Amino acid sequence: MNKPIDRTKSNLHIKEKKKQDSKIAAIKNERKKIRNDLISNANLIFGLDNGSTGTISCINKVDGTISFMKTPSRVELDYTQDIKYINRIDVVELKKWFETNISLMKDDNRFIIVILERPMKNPTRFEQSISACRAFEATLIVLEELNLKYIVIDSKQWQHYFFGKNTTNIDLKLESMRKGLDVLNKNFKKQYNEISEIIKNHGDADSLLICQYIIDQQLQR
Repeated sequence: MNKPIDRTKSNLHIKEKKKQDSKIAAIKNERKKIRNDLISNANLIFGLDNGSTGTISCINKVDGTISFMKTPSRVELDYTQDIKYINRIDVVELKKWFETNISLMKDDNRFIIVILERPMKNPTRFEQSISACRAFEATLIVLEELNLKYIVIDSKQWQHYFFGKNTTNIDLKLESMRKGLDVLNKNFKKQYNEISEIIKNHGDADSLLICQYIIDQQLQR
């Protein structure tokens, strides 16, 4: 003979599930509101291509200038037993870069947003994932020390915006470089010669496009 179903436990489980879903929805809504407020008001926009071998950008909307450079990093011996070397974020130089760009705008006219790419976490690419997460955490420490607000986006968000949803058969680095040079020529002509060389030598303009993606989102609101 089958045991009768315990309706009390079942109902409690349903109530707990609804309560949890409601809590998650509230957190997501609050995140969305904070994100929208930050994006709408920002006039000093930092974009960081995740990792220790990418680039970092800052667009100052007040004076119409851009700062673009390779991510400051250093090479040192790995912390594992293997004799090999790794790249790490140079947090001292990264902090100085933030402080320099922030100091160029007056306090009462400054609204800062930092855009970070969500780091890769892929079990099949363990070493790359560890490196990405290590760089992400180092960056967060710098932002916390400077008390800077940030949002995290997936790389596909800005890539799909600029290159379309089907990016499987395109060379993303090459397209990033081309589009970055176009944006630079259109919006920052006075700095084109200087920054275009850095973009060409590096091979992409990911961090610049991250900044431009946010600016375009502002225009669409």
